[in-house]
Amino acid sequence: MTINNNVYQANGNGGVFGKSFFDITSLSAWQTALGQDANSFNEDPHFINPNGSVSTVDLHINPNSHQ
Repeated sequence: MTINNNVYQANGNGGVFGKSFFDITSLSAWQTALGQDANSFNEDPHFINPNGSVSTVDLHINPNSHQ
């Protein structure tokens, strides 16, 4: 499997970004351990309403966000 050019959103303290025989806690550690995702990055995608209810959630990217 090859993975690359992805946008990840991972934040907080004490979290696990991914697993590969052991807990990997950051994107840079993930890139080193797997040799994958060289062109991927960690960024808030600014979804319109990611915390809405089942009827109001909206995972479209907000066109008014300035990144």
